[in-house]
Amino acid sequence: RLFQSHFFSESPKESSFKEGGYYRPLVMLLYTFEYSLWRESPLGYHLRSLLLHLLNVFLVYLFLEVLFHSEGISLLGSLLYAASPLHVEAVSYLPSSGDLLATFFALGTFHLFVSKRALWRSVSPFCFLLGLLCKESIVIFPLVLSVYVFSRPKDVQRRGPLLAHWALLFGYLAVRFLLFPFPKETLWEEETPLFLRVLSIGSVLLGYLRLLLFPYPLHLESSVSFQSALWTTGATFVGVL
Repeated sequence: RLFQSHFFSESPKESSFKEGGYYRPLVMLLYTFEYSLWRESPLGYHLRSLLLHLLNVFLVYLFLEVLFHSEGISLLGSLLYAASPLHVEAVSYLPSSGDLLATFFALGTFHLFVSKRALWRSVSPFCFLLGLLCKESIVIFPLVLSVYVFSRPKDVQRRGPLLAHWALLFGYLAVRFLLFPFPKETLWEEETPLFLRVLSIGSVLLGYLRLLLFPYPLHLESSVSFQSALWTTGATFVGVL
C-alpha cells in the first residue's frame, strides 16, 4: 500500500495516490520502519537525520574533489555545507527527511556515474531512481550529469549511461503523468499560469543565492510575489545582456 499512496496521506490503508500529488514511497517506507523501532520517541529520528546529513557532507567532499582535484577546496566546501544554516529545515524538521534522502541518492548517483568501473556506472541509474522515489526535485539531475559529460568532450564512455538516466527520467515522468496524474487540488492547477511561474524562476534562484550568502530570515515555506519576481527576472536578464 505504501507504493500506492501519496506522501501526505494519513493512513496508507485509507488513501489512494490519486488523492495527492506527491509520490515518495521510499520516505514512507523509512518512516514505517523507524516507527516500528522508535514509536513516538523523537531521539531515534533525529539521530537518523544527523547521520544522513553527515553522510551527505562526506559525499559533498568527494563531489568537490572530483570537480576541483583539491583537498583544501573540498574540505572547505564540505565544512561550509555541513554548517550552513540553510540545512536546519532538512536536518531538524523530521517531515523534510525526503530532502536528505534525495540528496544522498543524488550525490551517490554522481559518484557511481563518474566511477572508472563500468559496473558502478551501470548501477548509477538505479540509484537515480531511488532518489526519484524520495523527492520529485531530483528530476533535474540528468541535466547536471549532462553538463559534466559535455564539459569533457573526450569522456565518451559515460555517454551511454547518461542516455540511460534520461530514458529513466522520461519513463518516470510518463508513469507519473499517465498512471498517477496530479489531481486538480495540487499546485499544478493553481490560478497562477504556468508560464508566469516559469518566468519567476530567475527571482527564485536569486533568492536562494541571497540566502546562501546571507541566511536570514529562514522560514519553512517561502512565498513568491509574482509581480516582483517578474521584475527581478527581467532586470537580471537585461543585466546579463
